[in-house]
Amino acid sequence: MSTAAKRVAGARRRLARALGGAPEPAPAPRPAPVGGPAGQRALRQVAALRKRVDRLEAELQETRQLNRRLAEVTDVVAELLLPGEGRDEERLRAALEDYDRGI
Repeated sequence: MSTAAKRVAGARRRLARALGGAPEPAPAPRPAPVGGPAGQRALRQVAALRKRVDRLEAELQETRQLNRRLAEVTDVVAELLLPGEGRDEERLRAALEDYDRGI
């Protein structure tokens, strides 16, 4: 904002206060122009960051699926390691079915 514009805005606020009204909100700053080498470089960086975020989200989804699969395998192994009388056959059958569905 130029010096003249700042003076005008200040005068408006003072006038509004003197008349008993609320001051005008300050204008929003203008975004920097996108043209030129700096703007083009910024656009390339934004595009690269978007690609990186997409890649990371895909990797995160894959990791979640692998963690769920590992939890299913752990449940099956835990049920198989229990002695026969302490084993819940219905729970073991359900865990094996969940495991088989995932394959």
